[in-house]
Amino acid sequence: MLKSEFKFVGFANSNYIFIDKLSKQIKFSKCRKDLIEEFKLYSIENNGKWFNISYFQVNPSSSGNSYADRVNIISDMQLLLTR
Repeated sequence: MLKSEFKFVGFANSNYIFIDKLSKQIKFSKCRKDLIEEFKLYSIENNGKWFNISYFQVNPSSSGNSYADRVNIISDMQLLLTR
């Protein structure tokens, strides 16, 4: 399990898009439904807010094992109030 702080950018092309502290973009293709609803990830309401995200990566079955091809899945997240 990986854990880091990310800023929510929005939802596009079936991905939840965030950026890290170095402005590197990361896309999450899956997230628990309760988290999507709680943090309103389907709307622009939380765009620009920072979250502490626990996630894991899996290799998609249809492509190679390169790091760039890994699928990121959100396991848990909390809103950061001090950012």
